Amino acid sequence: MLPRRSLPRGELGPDAAMVLRSGDLILQRGAGLSSDLIVAALAESVPFSHIGVVTERDGGLVVVHTINGSLGDHDGVQVHRLDDFVRLSRAGSAAAFRPLWPDDQVRTRFVALVEAALSQRLPFDNGYSWLTDDAQYCGELVAKALEGAGFWNAREACLWKGPVVLFASFHQPEYFGGLDLGFQP
Repeated sequence: MLPRRSLPRGELGPDAAMVLRSGDLILQRGAGLSSDLIVAALAESVPFSHIGVVTERDGGLVVVHTINGSLGDHDGVQVHRLDDFVRLSRAGSAAAFRPLWPDDQVRTRFVALVEAALSQRLPFDNGYSWLTDDAQYCGELVAKALEGAGFWNAREACLWKGPVVLFASFHQPEYFGGLDLGFQP
C-alpha cells in the first residue's frame, strides 16, 4: 500500500503549498485515452501515466514535465502551474512523493538539472530510448536528473519494463516518502 493521499481533480487544498517544496515529485493518471494506453502497456499495480517535478517560479509552485506535442500546446519539456497540472489528472489519481535526499545540495542539483532541460527545450522522446539524451519522456527526465544530481544510479535503482522506466521507480520506500497533502482519499 502506498503512503499517499489522492488529490481531487481540479482542486488543490491550502495545505499543498505548505507541504510541497521544490524537488518533490507529482505522479498522476491523466484523464485521456493516451493515459489509458500507457497504464495498460505498463501494467503497474498503481496505475500512474505521468510524472512531473515541483519547482518554484514567481513565488508559486509549478510542475516541470515533458509531454508529446499531440497532447498539449507544444512538444517536450514544459512548465505548468501546479493546480493546472493536477486538473489534467483523473479524479483521485495524483500523488506526491519526496525523494529521501542525502542532503540539500543533491536536491538543489536535481532541480537545476530539471530546469536546465526546460531551458534547453528538450523534445519528448517518442522512441522511449534511455540511451540518448537529446529527447526525454517524463520518467526518463526525472530518473536521469536524479542520477545526474547524485541521488541514485538509475540503471540499478529504477524498475524497468524493457527500455521504459516504470512509475513504481518513483515511490519505492527506500528512495521516496509519500506526502500527505491533507486531501480526502
